[in-house]
This record gives sequence, structure tokens and C-alpha cells, in this order.
Amino acid sequence: MLRSLWFILQIAILTGLLIWAAQHPGTVTFNWLSYELTIQIGLFLCAVYALIFLTVHAHNIWRYITGMPRAILRRMEQRAKIHSHNNLAKGLSALAAGDLKSAARLSHKINDDHFNESPGLLLLLQAQTARLKGNEHDAKRLFSRLAKDKNAGFLGVRALLQNALENNDFDTAKTLAQESLQRFKNNPWLLQAAYKIALQSQQWDEALAHIKKLEQFKVLPQGTINSDKTALYIAMADQETRDASALKLLQKAHKITPEFPPLIARLVKIYQQKNQITKAQNLIKSAWKRSPHLTLVPLWVALMPESRNKKSSDLALSKWCNSLLPLAPDAPESHYAAAQAALKCGLWGEARGHFLKAYDLHDKNPPQHWYRSMAALERAEKSDEDAAQEWLIQGSHAPEDKVWLCQQSGHIYPEWTPVAAPHNSFNTIHWQRPLDAVHTTTLHQLQGQDRLSGLLT
Repeated sequence: MLRSLWFILQIAILTGLLIWAAQHPGTVTFNWLSYELTIQIGLFLCAVYALIFLTVHAHNIWRYITGMPRAILRRMEQRAKIHSHNNLAKGLSALAAGDLKSAARLSHKINDDHFNESPGLLLLLQAQTARLKGNEHDAKRLFSRLAKDKNAGFLGVRALLQNALENNDFDTAKTLAQESLQRFKNNPWLLQAAYKIALQSQQWDEALAHIKKLEQFKVLPQGTINSDKTALYIAMADQETRDASALKLLQKAHKITPEFPPLIARLVKIYQQKNQITKAQNLIKSAWKRSPHLTLVPLWVALMPESRNKKSSDLALSKWCNSLLPLAPDAPESHYAAAQAALKCGLWGEARGHFLKAYDLHDKNPPQHWYRSMAALERAEKSDEDAAQEWLIQGSHAPEDKVWLCQQSGHIYPEWTPVAAPHNSFNTIHWQRPLDAVHTTTLHQLQGQDRLSGLLT
């Protein structure tokens, strides 16, 4: 702004002088030796102004002339630097696309001197290229250098961690994760990596500490957090040798997921050993009211008071299972439990009524075990093998029964456990139909394969 005002002032002064000269015509005469030079006053003033201008700006003009070669060199260097950055961007794009040949060619065309101040992305390109070529030694060396970079160090740490996990080197992975968390405090990816490492090594206490941080920073969905915390408390309780310690852990899990059947089974077992039958019964009632589950029925039957004779015992069993009905009257599981008890006691009409009610509550599309139960009813009530076979044929086209199935491997287990053997995946066993798990299992496999692309996301 000031420079503009000064320029305007100079123009105004010059214009004023020219106007003054025009209004006061005259000449200026110079005598030197035998020469005489006469010029008009206006031209003289212009020459004086030009001389003053050149004198004032001579230094700047000289600097411009002498500095021109350096300016040209700087311009060329700037263009070369831009070219290197463009090659870097193209190389990373080629790497992400899996074009190893182009990535290697572009990495060799980059001038390392252009990235002296911030070499992170260049190191990433070179390290990834070396890794895809199978040169693990160079890749590890370059990733180690990348990990020390102040701007892109996290990318190097992440690559080194993934490499350690792929090689099942959990000690190195654990050390890397702990050191990196000191540097990148509360980084979501590192927290998840540290959590997975603790799970793999079955360090439940460490895993619990990590998942509490993940919950604090809302890294994972709350449903996943609750499910994993419940499984962790159960895993810790399963390792306890003292019932009192196990009970405390299971009670913590119960506050998170009060309807989880495997948790209820463990609590009921402890309460039975302590002869706290009423507590065990109330526990099952509460869980049944929230979410009826057929695996709870044997636990409920085991808590039934003993009867003196078989006849009264059978009637008591039917009455005992019917007591679950008011807790969840619109759940097919309630009627199925009552029907099975009635079938065992020979109450054919009552059993058929409950089975048909369960059929309606399943929207007339019950699972296969319903058809097997109807076949058993036909055999028991009427000894009608043809009718039983008809039910079984219809059942072969019905939805499959739910089972304890690992979403990662597709294996079926007789009961739920926190860790799925033999591959030792944590909390991947869920109550579901096998066909429903196909899509989930495929996703797990894809996530396991997506290691290299994860570095760039």
C-alpha cells in the first residue's frame, strides 16, 4: 500500500514539474571548452529526473542482472522438485493399484535430495516396492527409517507391526506396540493392534485394559465392545481356580450382557455348588424374560425341585417348563420348551398345541428341529411312521437350526467358548444358522488378506 502511494506521489511530482516547465518556457545553456549546449528547460528536467532514477535504482538493476543466472537455476531446481513430487504421487498410485513395475520405475526417477527435509512418503514408496519384490531385508530397513520420520513415522510403525504379526512374532509386535503407544498416544489403530496382540497371546488383563481405552475413545461399535468385554471376563473366570474370584468376574460380565446363555450357565453352576438355588432360578428367569434361548432349558430343568414318584415327577416337569411361558409368551422358544416337556410326559394334546403355537410365532417357517419334534410326536402318540417321515421330508427344506458356529472358520462347536480352537480366534463363536455365517466368514477372510493396502488407508 505504501509503495503504491509513493509511486503515485512520484508521478504527481513529475507531472507537476512538466506542467510548470510548459508554463515557464526557457532554455538551459552549458559551455564546456569550445562547445555550447542549449536545451529546453522541460527536456533538461526530464534528463535530471532520469539521472536521479538511475542513480537510486542502479544497485537493484545490477543485482537483477547478476542474479539472473541464479534465478534461472532456482527455477530449474523448482521444476525438477515438482517433477519428483509428481513421480512420487504416481509411484504411490501405481503401488496401490498393484503395478509393481511402474512403481519401481518411478521410484528410481525420483531425486532423493528433493525430500531431505521430509523423506517419509519417498521411504514408504521404496519400502513397499522392496517388499512387493520380496526383498524383506531392504523393506524392513526402509520401514525402520520411515518409523523414525517425524511426519510419516506412523506408517513405518504400522508396517513393522503388520510384518511381525504376519510372521507370528508376537513378542516383537508387543514391544513395537508398547513403544509406539508412548509416541503416538491413544492412536486408534495402535490401540486396536495392541488389543489384538494381547488377545493372540491370551493376555486377558492387558486385553481388557486396551478395550477399555477403545471404548473411551469410541473406536469400535459399542455392541462389539460389550460382546468382547463379556467374553474377556468369561475367559478370565475360566482360568480362575477359586469360585469366589470367578464369580466376581462373571458378575461383571453379567452387568454388561445379562442374557448371554454361556454366561448364565457358568453362573448357575457356581450358584448350584454354593446351594444358592433360588439365585440360580432367578438368574434364568431374568435371562429368559430378556431373550429366551433353548440352551437355557436344560439348566432350568436341572433346577426343578425333586418329586417323590415318577408320575408326579412328569407332571411337575411339565408344570416347571410351563412356568417359563408367562415370562416370554410371544417367543416360540417358550412354547417349544413347554411342548418338549409335555411330549416327555405323554401329554400329546398339550404338546401339539404348543408346537403349533411355536409354528405360528415362527411366521409359519420354523427351523428343522420343529419338524423333528413333530415327527417324534407322531411316533409317540400314534406310532405313525408314515406321518413322521412326512414331517421329516418337509423339514429337510426348512431353515437350518441355529448352532454355535465360528464366523471366522465356519466350524460348529457343541458349546460356546471365548477362544475358538484350533485357530484360537477370540469371540468369533456365535449362535446362528450356518448359511447366515457364509457372508460373515468371507468378510473375515478378506480382512485377513487386506494387509498391504491397509498401509495407505
